[in-house]
Amino acid sequence: MPDKPPTPGVIVTKMVKAPAGKLVVNAELADLSSLTVEILDAHGNAVPGFEAKHCRLRRYDDLRYEVRFESSDGTSRTVKDLQQRDSGFRLRIKVFEDAALFAFQIKPL
Repeated sequence: MPDKPPTPGVIVTKMVKAPAGKLVVNAELADLSSLTVEILDAHGNAVPGFEAKHCRLRRYDDLRYEVRFESSDGTSRTVKDLQQRDSGFRLRIKVFEDAALFAFQIKPL
């Protein structure tokens, strides 16, 4: 029987209403696919364009990464593009076994 892939640890936040800013995670990652982020609506559904498959991490240093979402046409979006959502949003962060998440924050621009 083949080994099953490891189950990631998952964090889902409460609804967030944040000022325009950028989402930054502090994490120790084996590689950039060790952590993914999705933006969810009030019903727990991924917001189009902000699904995990579009998540890209931009490395600042050994522990700090900016979370961006890249569309198929190459357009890059961040949480600041969600500012017009009056209802706010949730974050779903998946951390795989070769990673450790220490903190996340939305930094004002």
